[in-house]
Amino acid sequence: MKNSLILIILFTIISCNKDSIVIKQPPTNKHFERAASFRDQNNSDSAFYYFNLSKNDFLDKKDSLGVARALINMALLQYSKGDFYGSIET
Repeated sequence: MKNSLILIILFTIISCNKDSIVIKQPPTNKHFERAASFRDQNNSDSAFYYFNLSKNDFLDKKDSLGVARALINMALLQYSKGDFYGSIET
């Protein structure tokens, strides 16, 4: 009984350590940053062009999260311009 009580206390002490939370920044590249600035300035055609370049860079790096972010932004730009079918396909 004493051994099991000691084991429970040790297990409780060991398992109560506080892990640090690591917050990762979303993936980005120079084309993505430029596209975001064009998007914020309502310059949709340039933003779309640079989001496409950033998508290609993310594909080269095999970064699927970055590719998804670029494609979603491209689809949102197409949707805002009335290209509903294109935004679905993107």
